[in-house]
Amino acid sequence: MEDNEEAVLEDKSAGIVLTRAILHILDSSTDTEILSQQTLDLEKPEIQKYVYGHTRRCFNDLRSRHGTFLPDSPFQVLMHDFFHQHKDFEETSGDAAGVLSAWLKEHPGACLDVLAVDFRADEVPYFGIMLLMNQSAWTHTTQMNGDRVANSFAHQPILPSATRKLSSFCFVNLLNDEILYTDETNWPDDTALLQDVLLHCTGKKSDQEVISQMTQIANEVAQQYDENPSIAVSGIKRAVRTSAKEERPLAMEEAVEEAFAGYDHQEEMAAAFEQKRKEAEVPDALEVPKAAVVRKMKNQKLKTDTGIELSFPVEYFQNPDLIEFIKHEDGTITIEIKHIGKILNRS
Repeated sequence: MEDNEEAVLEDKSAGIVLTRAILHILDSSTDTEILSQQTLDLEKPEIQKYVYGHTRRCFNDLRSRHGTFLPDSPFQVLMHDFFHQHKDFEETSGDAAGVLSAWLKEHPGACLDVLAVDFRADEVPYFGIMLLMNQSAWTHTTQMNGDRVANSFAHQPILPSATRKLSSFCFVNLLNDEILYTDETNWPDDTALLQDVLLHCTGKKSDQEVISQMTQIANEVAQQYDENPSIAVSGIKRAVRTSAKEERPLAMEEAVEEAFAGYDHQEEMAAAFEQKRKEAEVPDALEVPKAAVVRKMKNQKLKTDTGIELSFPVEYFQNPDLIEFIKHEDGTITIEIKHIGKILNRS
């Protein structure tokens, strides 16, 4: 492939079209900075699979926060220059890597690669940065000592596998400057490397944090009214899953209705949820990536105080013909699982 050619790779199910990618190497422990001047060859299947896998997984990650550039953000200017073709992809990604490298040199110890990507998601152009934190691993070595073969071990840094979740990444919508980012790496001095050093942006709660708060509040309200919290939590998950499948935002009123439907104190419980939601500053609506939600919201896990762990599809909780919770006068609960045709052992 020629240097100026673009390899366009598409996954129609994810709505993502990957155009270009480049890899820069930063190793503050050895004061090494190697900025690539050429993009990765995405026609090679192994490279394509690695880059695409991380891009798709990170872009749909529920941990991502929604950010907005602060006034006079240098990175916003860099993105505008790239979008309007004042800078090419290689130079733009190199400038971003240089900002990170300058900070890392003042805080030695980190060894990472910067994977930059240029792609479209549902026809919207994005620029992305993913930090590949190097891990230490053992490998074998072979040397010749005279005429004798000597095998041994060696410690060397390796990149995270294609299936491993990354802890730090960001994506910028080049049409409206919206930012998705996650930075869960433990940086020196508790620095938010991507938010404060590279992007210079604000950060809202992640979708994962909002969903977690919603389920926690539903759990608290159900317990407050002496009702089964598992049913309320499963209702929240069903509402989130349904809105994601239908590709529309989820209004809190809809989630509350699904969570407390059928309870004797439905209106009081809904009011209690709303009060707690406002106190916790949970937003009025939630919009999350379909791929992430459909997978994550599929099941509801339960663990009893007797050590039994169960996992059910969230839809089962609203069908008493499949699962029923029976509360006894002594406060104990019986879980009845119905219409089972076969039981399989899983270790």
